[in-house]
Amino acid sequence: MKRTFRMALAAAGIAGVMAAIPAYADDLKGQWLFDTSKFDGDCMIKGVMTFTPTPTPNSYTCLFISEQICGPLKGDLYIKVKQSCTATKIGSQVAVKSAVAQIIEFRPQGFVPGYWADNFIVTMSKSRTEMIGGHYDEQRQLKAHFWRDVDLIS
Repeated sequence: MKRTFRMALAAAGIAGVMAAIPAYADDLKGQWLFDTSKFDGDCMIKGVMTFTPTPTPNSYTCLFISEQICGPLKGDLYIKVKQSCTATKIGSQVAVKSAVAQIIEFRPQGFVPGYWADNFIVTMSKSRTEMIGGHYDEQRQLKAHFWRDVDLIS
């Protein structure tokens, strides 16, 4: 009886842990957070991207909001941008090609913003919860990091 109870308790514990790990039937579909390495001294880009599968296998549409955040070296420049994109996944590689849809917010006042589309070539980790690679636009190439925003259950 005690052994049966312990086995049931262990099985319930394993099931609880497995339920806490997200199962991604489509490992790219959904929401991802991202950021880039620093550039121009004290600037970086971060954002949230959502991938939606298309009828074509391994092809996605995506939308995202990116924020370019710079410190005092660049006059505390801030630009928030809405972008549309397409993504192609081949094996563990993901290529994202973007277009700027709208500049949502910027500072300082009086600054006239221009913004180049954020494009990425990244590699998905074996856990399918992280992608590492590069960001590129018309001016620069940076390191890029994507990750799933997963709430951990304690």
